[in-house]
Amino acid sequence: MTAAITKDAVDDLGLTVGTPVTALVKSTEVSLAVG
Repeated sequence: MTAAITKDAVDDLGLTVGTPVTALVKSTEVSLAVG
């Protein structure tokens, strides 16, 4: 899964490359694509 998040969110969460995360999806629409 790939997520687009802001630099502020990266800083707030203390994320670095390879940090394990859990994705929580709260939406009425989720789009998936292949290829």
